[in-house]
Amino acid sequence: MISSDDLARLLAARLKKYRHSLVLVTRFTDSAPSTIKGWMDGSHPAKGERLNSLWHFLAAAGFDSPELAEVDVFGRYVGQLLAYRVIDMSNALEVCGVKNPQAVFDVIRGNRTPANPSVTYEELVELYGEQLQAAIDKLRQELGITSNTGVSQDVPEPELEQHPAATPVVSPVVLPGVGTGDRELFLLGAARHLSDTLALVRYLAEHCPPEERSRLREFMGVDAMFELSNLINGLCGERANAHRR
Repeated sequence: MISSDDLARLLAARLKKYRHSLVLVTRFTDSAPSTIKGWMDGSHPAKGERLNSLWHFLAAAGFDSPELAEVDVFGRYVGQLLAYRVIDMSNALEVCGVKNPQAVFDVIRGNRTPANPSVTYEELVELYGEQLQAAIDKLRQELGITSNTGVSQDVPEPELEQHPAATPVVSPVVLPGVGTGDRELFLLGAARHLSDTLALVRYLAEHCPPEERSRLREFMGVDAMFELSNLINGLCGERANAHRR
């Protein structure tokens, strides 16, 4: 009923309006921040299992997903099981009674009804219902969604509460050794300041409520946050750095 290209465009538009932790998106879709940036700007649209994961993630986050309603209950459930990693692709191939992943993607997007599924929808629920519900509940908890409420892109963000006593003080960064030719001293200074930055980032990640983290991303801009993440990732190893370039 919907092509992967059309679905990728729809999800990119929703992802741009997503105001919560991008770390959750990367973890749920098993993707790097640079990959998600490519989804958002359209340079590398989401595909395959990651497209399905993003689809169900945004639906769980409260985004209206009318195209999901057009998928038959069997296909939609298989899509959920894959997205939440209750089953993997080899399981999905067996469940749908098909021979290649593209056929599974057709089923979970509503473009095809499996001719010879190995189980019925009711049997799938009996087999995997508890595992799937636990995974859904975990994601909803991480998203800050209560049992009867959802996260909507149209809900205005609340004003930030002030916590002056708990706000870390960040001193200006002055790196020793810059311009002196003493690269070892420069690197030592850089390591010290990065360690200080780690304490700040840890505080922001662990002690600020979701609305404050969302406002922080607004202040920085999504592109700047992605660039920071990519640059830090490049410092983690030369392989990551070469890939980033």
